[in-house]
Amino acid sequence: MSRQQNNLEILKILNKVILQNPDMRFVQLLWALNIINIDNNGFIEDRFYEESDKTLEFIKRKPNICLLQIPKNKSNRYHC
Repeated sequence: MSRQQNNLEILKILNKVILQNPDMRFVQLLWALNIINIDNNGFIEDRFYEESDKTLEFIKRKPNICLLQIPKNKSNRYHC
């Protein structure tokens, strides 16, 4: 697939998750889909130059258990 096709596929997945989780904020959705993630050293992983096909592969490969751990009230914190 082309870069644009991969980007559109990522957007389809994101759209589905948005519709299933209407109360989540956008950045929460990115964390839940592992588009933003933490590296082995505990820092946000810099994936700026990652190609879209790799991002799509990462989203599809990694289980989405984070969506089940979103707290219902703001006082609770969570880590995925």
